[in-house]
Amino acid sequence: MRKRLSIILAVVGLTVLMTSSVVKAIGIGVGGTLGYVSMNMGDLRDWYASKVTTFDDGYTFTGRSFQSNILYGAEGRFAFGENFMFRMGYNRLSGSQTIEITSPVSAKDGCQVSAHAITGSLILAMPLNSFKLYGGGGLGYYLADCTITDEFGTQQYVEKGSGSTIGFHGFVGTEIFLGNNFSVSLEALYRVAKLASINCTESTKTGGFWDGPSTVGQPLRRHINYPIVWPMDDTNYKDLELDFGGFNILAALHLYF
Repeated sequence: MRKRLSIILAVVGLTVLMTSSVVKAIGIGVGGTLGYVSMNMGDLRDWYASKVTTFDDGYTFTGRSFQSNILYGAEGRFAFGENFMFRMGYNRLSGSQTIEITSPVSAKDGCQVSAHAITGSLILAMPLNSFKLYGGGGLGYYLADCTITDEFGTQQYVEKGSGSTIGFHGFVGTEIFLGNNFSVSLEALYRVAKLASINCTESTKTGGFWDGPSTVGQPLRRHINYPIVWPMDDTNYKDLELDFGGFNILAALHLYF
């Protein structure tokens, strides 16, 4: 009887010890992220450059090529010991470009894009006293939106589209601990996330004598010939690609439980 009781107590004690070790080994944290982003957006940059080249001779215009906005997001971290971590994150990416012609004609074009990125990453870390160096990679799901406005005299059309894609990313960074529960990190990340086409969800026209280039339910399209070549057939357009890939510098504040 005493032997059986000793065995039971030993098993219970070992179970408690193992459970406490596992709980201690798994660190859970949450954080917020801000960052500088330089998205590729080659299609939009080419679009802008073609207009500038065309209107640079004899036209008065102002404009801004594609610029990315500040990234923001949130993340959850699950650390398995000191060297391995799984990270789930959300980031919002966005940017825009505009060009306005005031003479000898009146025209204004603009484009705004955004993406909600849900990512999962594996991290390998190397602790060094009060900070750690880390690197890793992962996959992301990108849900994108695009709005194009085009005005020429009394003609105006607004087109909207949406789409999604799977992307991937890699990164390196450093995390500095501020006590037992807080840390800050600085990270360099490169992402690959291109949408070959965007589904047109809205196309509206005001005034003028031609329709916008896109049809609801079909890929969102853009002009490729400036000045516009008549007749307005398919040779004047191509499907719009959105490339959210590019270099990112991210700063984050973390709270560990």
